[in-house]
Amino acid sequence: MRKTSPVYDGFKSHPALLTKIGRILCKYLEFYVHLLLVLDSPPNARRSLRLRVSRSKRSRVYMNATDLSTGTYFVKAYTTGYVQRETYTFSITTGSTGDLVVDLVRGAKLSILINFKTEDLFASIDTYSYDPTFIPVRVEIYDSFGTFVAANVSHIPGTTAFQIDVVGFNSYAGNPAYRWTNYYDTTDSKLQKDYGLASSTYLLYGWVPGYVQRSVVTATVDLGGAATVIFDLHRLSHVYGQVTSYNMFGDLIPISWASVSAYGPIVMATSSSDGFYEMWLENGTYTLAAFLVGYETQATEVYASMGSEVEMNFTLKPLGAPIPELSATELTLLAILIIAYTLLHTKKGSVWAV
Repeated sequence: MRKTSPVYDGFKSHPALLTKIGRILCKYLEFYVHLLLVLDSPPNARRSLRLRVSRSKRSRVYMNATDLSTGTYFVKAYTTGYVQRETYTFSITTGSTGDLVVDLVRGAKLSILINFKTEDLFASIDTYSYDPTFIPVRVEIYDSFGTFVAANVSHIPGTTAFQIDVVGFNSYAGNPAYRWTNYYDTTDSKLQKDYGLASSTYLLYGWVPGYVQRSVVTATVDLGGAATVIFDLHRLSHVYGQVTSYNMFGDLIPISWASVSAYGPIVMATSSSDGFYEMWLENGTYTLAAFLVGYETQATEVYASMGSEVEMNFTLKPLGAPIPELSATELTLLAILIIAYTLLHTKKGSVWAV
């Protein structure tokens, strides 16, 4: 009688240990698999399924799925840089154990070279004053249906060109990014499932604060293949300035939370902070308007050209109140006289009452 290997029996009796070993192996190989199980029938009793997820003939990872209800399931495996070409299903019943092999195929790779230009000339990035040595770069990939399928982010110093590779999602957090005034970049921080790029034609977008991609960029790749894509990002026009108003002493003071809007080839809006506002605009003539409740709206026309610096300041007039014509010293003396008169009048009234 053939003896059963005690090592095998130990693994079989301790599926949790087997799963742990599989995860350690995955970490060593820099390869981790997430499983999505779709239930087609109502819950029942405990069931188990052993999954063997393979990347190639030389790499195989064992995983267990337990506590499954009686029914039919779809299985999909996720890992960075690989795709699942086939649909896998299995059926399981009460008290049974199943075995399934899921094959993953190496996906495509996109190597993206981005050039940075100011007025159509190569120029270093100069739009990120927060930290010129740590400028955020984001690349997003969409398939022919407009589905967000891959992305990568990095930080670079001010430079005239930068290369970034995309093979899918790799611990990427975020939905398609939303950009405010063509500068600030935000996502919902939702973690995407690690995956790869299948054979297809893709649409590519590159984002750097204060820059715009003026051309439509596509790339066609096959499974296991690679493509190099080169495109330019152009520096936008930087429109900025101060929003101020007069205080009771006739001094100009900064106004926060004033809305500043640009109407032209594109429509854009922002708010002032400590009186300062800025926005990044494409070529064209714009009407800039500053507005705040309690103040008269002020508007003016500006021309913004790519790569230019345009300063435009606004001085808002309070509604129903003329701009003071007295100097600060005169207003101070007037205020002192009013206070002194009020105190004397109050004192006389007190004496008479006694």
